[in-house]
Amino acid sequence: MDQSFEITERPPPPPPPNTPPPPSRMQQQRERIHNPLHPHHLGNIPSGYTTQRLQEWGPMYIFDAMTSDAFIRGVSIPSSTPDGIVRVRVDPAAGGRPFFLRKMFVSAVVRCGCGTGEGARSGGEIFPIHVEYALYRAPLLAAVLLSGFVCRGDYVEIPMPHPEVWREVVVWIYTGLWDGGEEVLENIMYLGGRV
Repeated sequence: MDQSFEITERPPPPPPPNTPPPPSRMQQQRERIHNPLHPHHLGNIPSGYTTQRLQEWGPMYIFDAMTSDAFIRGVSIPSSTPDGIVRVRVDPAAGGRPFFLRKMFVSAVVRCGCGTGEGARSGGEIFPIHVEYALYRAPLLAAVLLSGFVCRGDYVEIPMPHPEVWREVVVWIYTGLWDGGEEVLENIMYLGGRV
């Protein structure tokens, strides 16, 4: 588990005795998202080959909820958020109370020069995301998915400068194609991507 993440809201106290028990620790560990591109899993497969396959298969896996790791919704960055702090909301798929993760990602904010949004967390559509593509194109998103707190099937709200163009960012993550729009570029840079 990534110890640099901080949970800012804890789950409520245990439920009354008449409720079913929560899943065991072993069940929870099996559902955690792992890094399939780690050399331990890939063995002697060259990274260039893996990168090429991700590029080729991106159009087949984009928007594929059946094989995805988590469901991501881009939301606006609250104006009260200090620069460099990313506050991510996680809604567990297995039920339970949503919680927030908080981590400092100064480089993302500095790289894009983005400010914060206004008011409440407004956002765009929810899209299924595979951790392989997050690792390949959006390091900040990959760090959240691989934090050890997010499990397969969870719904995650990740802040970004322009959540209204989240769909275009997802297309870029999987295909490398984008329309050249400045708002899409700011989101890409905020997520740690390079064009």
